[in-house]
Amino acid sequence: YYVVPANNSLGRAFFNFTIPGDKDTVFGIYLTNLDDTKRNINLTRHSCVWLIIPGSSTSQSWSIAKVVSGRLVDFDFQVLKYGEPTLVYFGKTKASNLKGNIAAANILLYGKIGSDDYGQNLPFISVYMTA
Repeated sequence: YYVVPANNSLGRAFFNFTIPGDKDTVFGIYLTNLDDTKRNINLTRHSCVWLIIPGSSTSQSWSIAKVVSGRLVDFDFQVLKYGEPTLVYFGKTKASNLKGNIAAANILLYGKIGSDDYGQNLPFISVYMTA
C-alpha cells in the first residue's frame, strides 16, 4: 500500500499487513490475466478492493485508480493483457471506520473480456487497520 498526501503523489510502497486507518491509502496489486482464450480484460470504474470486518456489516472500498508518473489521475480504463502481470491501483481512501479491526480483503473486478461482460471476485488477504 501507499500513503497518499493531499497532492496525490505516491510515496514509497509499504509491504505489510498492518495499514493505517487514519491516512489516505492506495493499494497497488499485481494482476495477471490468465483467460483460456487469451483475450484482453478491460477493467472499468466499477472495479474495487473491498474490505469487510468479519461478523459485521462494516466495510470500506477502494475504487480502481490510475497512476501516471507517480501521481493519481482521473481513471478512464485499465487493460489486463493476457499473460502480462499488471500493477493495478485502488484508492485513495481513508478507512477510519475499520480502525482497530482485522478485515478480509476482496478484489472485485468488472469490465469486458473481449466483447463480453466480465465480473470476478477474488478473496485476497486479511489486513489489520491500526487505530
